[in-house]
Amino acid sequence: MIDDRVTLWRKVFKLTYDAWYGELLLAAWLGTWLYVDSLVALGTTITASGSAIAGWALWNESGWKEVWVALAGATALASVAHTKLGIGSKIDSLQQSRSDFLDLRSDAKTLLDRLDLGMPLEKGSEAYFALLERHKKAERDFKSGLLEPSMVHKKSIQEKVTKELSSYTERSDGNEGK
Repeated sequence: MIDDRVTLWRKVFKLTYDAWYGELLLAAWLGTWLYVDSLVALGTTITASGSAIAGWALWNESGWKEVWVALAGATALASVAHTKLGIGSKIDSLQQSRSDFLDLRSDAKTLLDRLDLGMPLEKGSEAYFALLERHKKAERDFKSGLLEPSMVHKKSIQEKVTKELSSYTERSDGNEGK
């Protein structure tokens, strides 16, 4: 048990920060994968057999036959890569991880509010350790890899979380409810 309210508040605050950062990082990463998925779906739709028949009309125009063949070939390769890379399951996994971090952030912010309102330290400590276990599980379940956000993007996410949580650091140092 953590027997100091300020220490507990700071630990919950850090957990809130980490969960929010994870949530926004996953949202950015998910956006990239959804964009790739949409491009492959659009290309597949455009070059599908019905659309290909419509595309034949372009083959009589100068230069369009090569463009159509290149587009259809690139789309076919992208479709195979989409399947081989398991983009659909990757998107599902990222959505689940993002949801886990979102729930964790929400629960951690609620715990901060309860601590500010005088929640007993023993209950607060128990709640914190339960959230900490959920955070560890969420981090274990999260798998980084291809198309992960850049360091610049990660830095902007950190700045956003810091700005959003500044109201908590301004309104409380963990001494409320003592």
